[in-house]
Amino acid sequence: MPLVLVKKDKKKLSDRSIHLNNLIQVLPVFVADALTVPNTDGELTPGDIEVYVSDFGPLDVHTKLIEIIVFSNEYPERIKNLDERRDKLIRSIKGYSPIKDGFVWIFLGKGSFNTF
Repeated sequence: MPLVLVKKDKKKLSDRSIHLNNLIQVLPVFVADALTVPNTDGELTPGDIEVYVSDFGPLDVHTKLIEIIVFSNEYPERIKNLDERRDKLIRSIKGYSPIKDGFVWIFLGKGSFNTF
């Protein structure tokens, strides 16, 4: 269950921005496609992705308009080509959205998730 944090500059990218809203809606598809590990517990669908969006705080220091930070479980298949997976996610975002001033940062680690 990857968790995607989207941090943004509210002065330049409002919650009403159609470009931002469209990107947030398709981000689970892009993340699932970039990080899935078929035929393992790491196989992902868009429904497996959680996206949290927030504005930069008054004490935050940022250089980009938008930051996309992905936390996901570590699998050997993800580790061996993580940069390729990151680049695939960036290509998907750049090909879809006119928002160009941002970054993607993917963190892999051990985690545990379940529903209640």
